[in-house]
Amino acid sequence: MKLHEYTQEIFNISAVNDVSWDVGKDMFLANIRNAGQEGLPYYHGADGLDFVAIKPHYDELVESSVEFGMRVQENYEILTALRREGMEREMMEIMLDE
Repeated sequence: MKLHEYTQEIFNISAVNDVSWDVGKDMFLANIRNAGQEGLPYYHGADGLDFVAIKPHYDELVESSVEFGMRVQENYEILTALRREGMEREMMEIMLDE
C-alpha cells in the first residue's frame, strides 16, 4: 500500500485545515497512527475514511512518503489544477502512474 492511493484525502485535509500539502500529509499519517485511541489529535478532511482499517498499513505508507512527496512536487501545478476542476480520477492517474 502506498500513500499515493490517498492523494485526494491528503489534499482534502490540507484544504480543510488551511495548511500546505506536506503538512496535510503529516496530518493524514497522524490520523492513521492515532486511529482508535481516544484523546489523540484527529484532523478533519478525510472523515469518511476508516483510519482504523488502514492502521495496519501505517509503516508501508510512511515508507512511501518520500516518493509521494517527490511525485507531488513534480506535478504540483497540474495536481492543483485538476483538483480545482474536480478531476479526482485524473489526479490519481498521475500519482499512481509507475
